[in-house]
Amino acid sequence: ESGEEMLQDLLNDKTDAIIMNEGFRDSFNLIDKKFESETKVIYTLDKKKTIENLKSASVTKESFIAYISGIDTSGPITTTSRSDVNMLMAVNPVKKKIGLVFIPRDYYVPLQCHDGVCESGAMDKLTHAGLYGIEVSQATIENILGVDINYNIRINFDTVKTMVDALGGIEIDSDKDFIAWTDHECHIKEGKQHLDGKCALAFARERYSYEAGDRHRGENQQEVIRAMINKMTTTNIIKNYESILNAVQGMFQTNMKTDEITALIQMQINDMTKWDVQTTLLDGTGDMVPTYSYGSTPLYVMRPDTDTISSAKVFINEIIK
Repeated sequence: ESGEEMLQDLLNDKTDAIIMNEGFRDSFNLIDKKFESETKVIYTLDKKKTIENLKSASVTKESFIAYISGIDTSGPITTTSRSDVNMLMAVNPVKKKIGLVFIPRDYYVPLQCHDGVCESGAMDKLTHAGLYGIEVSQATIENILGVDINYNIRINFDTVKTMVDALGGIEIDSDKDFIAWTDHECHIKEGKQHLDGKCALAFARERYSYEAGDRHRGENQQEVIRAMINKMTTTNIIKNYESILNAVQGMFQTNMKTDEITALIQMQINDMTKWDVQTTLLDGTGDMVPTYSYGSTPLYVMRPDTDTISSAKVFINEIIK
């Protein structure tokens, strides 16, 4: 039985209760607005799983690829939720090159599932893959781009704010002047400027000020990451890395080992070389179709542009080779 059928049976009194992943709450509210007002949670079971790392790299000597998954919530990073930000970070520690690849959250792609958590090959929005765990998001992206991802990093709104503030703010370059939609106290000016964590997050979340919407938001997110990398690699603040890591402790999840993280930091402290950060975005065309996670309800999706996928593959290869 699909989630949509379960929801309707509950609302129509055909069943007394359903078992659901809390991450589906937004989905059910979208399908039927009565869900929030006419139901209540009677029991919650927390399930914990250790994220394994089967593709580790010698991070200071070998190129590697990390998947950055941003969930659209504040609070505990352990919350299962949609993966609102999906970005690959290809790192070449020898040539000091980083490539950021933004993948639209609405990309209409075949899910790559495991352990029966979902149906492999089912067509869905990439953002919904996060409902089944970061491993599903990672495997789905590996399938899209034909790459092996070595590490994953899961962050949320609080991670970004705290990390940027721990760095003493960042310098970003905006191509537009606007008042942030998610935080009206943040006035982003055109050109280069210093942002604290609160307004860096607002800048990274902005889409309503741009005609390109989510595409431009992806560029802003890449700009924030680029600015954070630049701050960490060109200033003495990295020498206080222990205080930075302590500030964000518990605010991110990763299968990268602590000694791998510190090895990268120590390498940077030893040579303080500036990194070349390059960016690219995947693109596509909009459509309205049903998705696996939401049942028969048509939703906005983006059908992938195969040319941009091909270009991204070349882009990644040129970074890591």
